[in-house]
Amino acid sequence: MTRIEAKYLTKAYKNGDYALKNCSLSIDSGEFLVVVGASGAGKSTLLKVLAGTEKLSSGELYFDGILSDNIPVSKRDVSMVFQEYVLYPHMTVFDNLATPLKLAGEDEKSIYDRVSEALRLFNLEIAADVKPKSLSGGEQQRVALAKVFLKKSKLVLLDEPMSNIDEKSRWDYCRALKILKEMLPRSTFVYVTHNTKEAMFLADRIAIMNDGAISQIAPKDFLIDHFDSIDSMEIMGAVENQFELEYDGEHLLFNGGMLESKPINIDDKRLKTAEKIIGVKSIFDDDAVQIFDEKGRSLAISSKELSLEGRLFVDAVEFADQRIELDSEYLSGLLYVKDRVRVVLLADRFSK
Repeated sequence: MTRIEAKYLTKAYKNGDYALKNCSLSIDSGEFLVVVGASGAGKSTLLKVLAGTEKLSSGELYFDGILSDNIPVSKRDVSMVFQEYVLYPHMTVFDNLATPLKLAGEDEKSIYDRVSEALRLFNLEIAADVKPKSLSGGEQQRVALAKVFLKKSKLVLLDEPMSNIDEKSRWDYCRALKILKEMLPRSTFVYVTHNTKEAMFLADRIAIMNDGAISQIAPKDFLIDHFDSIDSMEIMGAVENQFELEYDGEHLLFNGGMLESKPINIDDKRLKTAEKIIGVKSIFDDDAVQIFDEKGRSLAISSKELSLEGRLFVDAVEFADQRIELDSEYLSGLLYVKDRVRVVLLADRFSK
């Protein structure tokens, strides 16, 4: 298993441009993290830094608590899947998969059994004796996944592997990738893309990358209702429409009437001090509106916190079917509202 801690990663060039700028994030062992961002956001550079093929200008990178400077690239146990298909053109699919095992010294029976299993898992049995030039883009990428399965690396890095394949093959590939992760539950996967549909299908958590840094990171089901900014919503393709709102001290108003849709977890103090209030309807939820200030910053409770109504006991709070001790590391605060208590939890921890 591999846990990654990145602190203020910066990659700058002599001409003053940079690919990463104070980029920080934590990746848990065994999780599937998808990094979403536009072209030029720094996604591929981040992967290269994790793989050890790109040197940092500054910052610190740790693998399982060990500084990356002290781990030779050859010892990082990394598999990479790229946009382009990295297969030996003169070899059959079977030989492409078998060759690394031969070089590692495995016996012939073990190689045959393992490669046959990989072909079966990724629906490539019919292509075993075929050379790469005769395969579709989706089939070639499934061969790449089969190679990852056979290597069983602790860290798997995927750089927009579906960029060059058709729509049908894309979702076949997504399903194959899900199977791969299930077969390698202890491996950490980091996948970069600009396609938000892929991100929502594959991710445990989504990291939104913009201008060389991670602007927001959260579990995908939590993220879609708790964007930190309008920019993050736009990167995720979540904006359906925007409109300006007014606040009369008690209600949010749109065109002189009360807002019909339900705002999500609004921070009343910040709402009262905002110079301008912007409502944004999300494609992910027709019934809710997310609220932002004049700079496009969320007016909701922090995306790192989750606000829920619950019942208060002497030493704990309950909501739904969960019971949280009052001294829990997950508990951020309590807010009494009449006969109810609003529970504020550190959602990025609790969701796990």
